[in-house]
Amino acid sequence: MAVAGTAVVVVALTLIPGRSTAALLLLNIASINMGVFGFMSYLGIRLDFISLTAIVMSIGFSSDYTSHLAYIHSTDHDGPSGCKLERLLSVVGPPILQSTASTALGVSFVAFTDSYVFRSFLITILLVVALSAVHSLVLFPVMLDLVQTRAVTQAIDISQPVSSCGRRSTTSGTTVSTTPSESRFYSF
Repeated sequence: MAVAGTAVVVVALTLIPGRSTAALLLLNIASINMGVFGFMSYLGIRLDFISLTAIVMSIGFSSDYTSHLAYIHSTDHDGPSGCKLERLLSVVGPPILQSTASTALGVSFVAFTDSYVFRSFLITILLVVALSAVHSLVLFPVMLDLVQTRAVTQAIDISQPVSSCGRRSTTSGTTVSTTPSESRFYSF
């Protein structure tokens, strides 16, 4: 388990451009794994070969969602922090929910067996997927916003009215995007 954790640390620090974002990613992964251990203890799942195998897999699951968020957040340099988070969650949020649902559906067939091995595997995987989704869609964006808001102070030009996230209102009442690279987030 230590080898898997070390591999995640090395890869995160290598591939995520922002060091503070990579540090938050690692903190988020540790929080997810602590949550899994806590819930496993609460639900009475023993630490045996099956649950430890699922926990090692959970390191991969827990880093998956948040690493996508961290990479996109650290490469987006347009607009204020709240707008970055809005774009981030609108682009990566739906795929995270879809992958959470498909993983839960994929392992749900095991729920109908009476075997402890299958039940503990099912509960551990569902805990990891649910905690990863909640952390990456709620906790991680808040942590990113708090760190970025503290680190960066931006001057606001009050001479030009801007509604929200770089969209200016026109005389006809429609809104036009003023951030030129906003469309690049929808290209993958």
